[in-house]
Amino acid sequence: MNPEDLERVAEEWIEKVAPGIPSDLLNRVRRVIAKGIVEVLSGQRTVDDLVGEVDESLIEELIRRGQGPEDFLRRIELLIEIVRKYERSEQEELLPVIYELQMKALGKVLRVYSRITAGEVLARKRAERAYRVLNAVNEVILRADGEEKMLEDVCRVIVEVGGYKHAWIGYAENGRVIRLAAKYGYGHEESEKQQSSLTGSETAGSPGDASSDDGCSPCIKMAEREGFASSIALPLKYDGEIYGVLNIYAPESDVFDDQEVDLLTKLAENISYAISKIRTEAEKKKIDQLYRLLVDNTGTAILLIEDGRVVFANRRAEELSDYSKEQLIGKPFIELVCEKDREKVMRMHMMRLENPDSVPQSYRLNYVDSEGNMRSGVAIVAKVPESRKFIVSVIDITDLMLAIGQIEENIEKFAILVDKIRNPLAAIHGYVEEYVEDETLREKIFEQIARIVKLVNQLEDGWMESEDVRMFLRKFER
Repeated sequence: MNPEDLERVAEEWIEKVAPGIPSDLLNRVRRVIAKGIVEVLSGQRTVDDLVGEVDESLIEELIRRGQGPEDFLRRIELLIEIVRKYERSEQEELLPVIYELQMKALGKVLRVYSRITAGEVLARKRAERAYRVLNAVNEVILRADGEEKMLEDVCRVIVEVGGYKHAWIGYAENGRVIRLAAKYGYGHEESEKQQSSLTGSETAGSPGDASSDDGCSPCIKMAEREGFASSIALPLKYDGEIYGVLNIYAPESDVFDDQEVDLLTKLAENISYAISKIRTEAEKKKIDQLYRLLVDNTGTAILLIEDGRVVFANRRAEELSDYSKEQLIGKPFIELVCEKDREKVMRMHMMRLENPDSVPQSYRLNYVDSEGNMRSGVAIVAKVPESRKFIVSVIDITDLMLAIGQIEENIEKFAILVDKIRNPLAAIHGYVEEYVEDETLREKIFEQIARIVKLVNQLEDGWMESEDVRMFLRKFER
């Protein structure tokens, strides 16, 4: 076949196969394959030369774009169909060459295809492994009730479920020093050696960098000694700050492809979130304990009232009411108020619901304990904003009121006593003036009377001060 016909064969073939080839690859196909076909059919080159020249990367790209071996075979058959339109003698000259090209080209395509599919199968298996690990670790996170145990279980799951050789988690301390927090795999003794090296004087690289010799030398040495061919270091972050690292080791080389890295990165993010959540809850628990300590040791009964019922009571409220916390919770608060004060307290409660500023924040009331004994107290009430809840603090003044009563009784007795002393003194003074003629004796008696009067005046001044005290204490009765 003359060169012009061969060129036409190649052009017609390109036109027929072009619709199935990605546009960005068509020029490469035209330049390499179409030109090569002309040269092979004209005898300028051998089939082996052409097949060897075709870059496997081009075949791989076509396969990854959806072209299978059957597509390559169909394109060779199109070439055969085009050649069959020519004279029989020309067919007999060209078809054996095309059949050889078909066989050898298809062999190369199948080799590339097998390599790609094998890699895809392996990648899929690795991705499935990472998915299994991710799901198993998420289960650990959901059940976790403590940071240390969770980290140990995470490392164990990574090794047992994922089939990795070793996993450990470390926290950054004092800059670049890594403290081993949890580990699993390749033997307890070696783990202890690793922990010793990591917590010693050597410094570790920034979390996420497992390949730097000066950054994680204990890890590198351990990996080399144990025959690990692949490793990955994933940073643990919180609020954008790196505070730790998750390290995973595998005996195979080139294990961590992009998809597996993406999944393991998600794994590290979930672990980071779980750690921060556990720490936040632990901090909240500490704050709650401190709050409880403060509330239970104020010396004041504290109640939280919602919709007229007690929903919280501190220890002092239990002590004063003689009810247990379980008995107080759910109890209508008005039942704790002395019957004679209930109408007043309920009226103030309803007014406070409508307008908290319409009633005094504090007032005196009488309440009853579980035995029906009446006690006195000062209630301080605050409405929780944007709710129907009230915080009620009650200061017990029962003993104070008893003391006030005793003081008043003593003051009254004191006033009577002063009067009883003054009256006899006046009589004695008059008697001496009338009947005692001895001047020396009279002066001595008057001198003693004056001393007694002075003492009585001092007692009277004290009585006035006591009256002021009584008036002050009376404020608690309001």
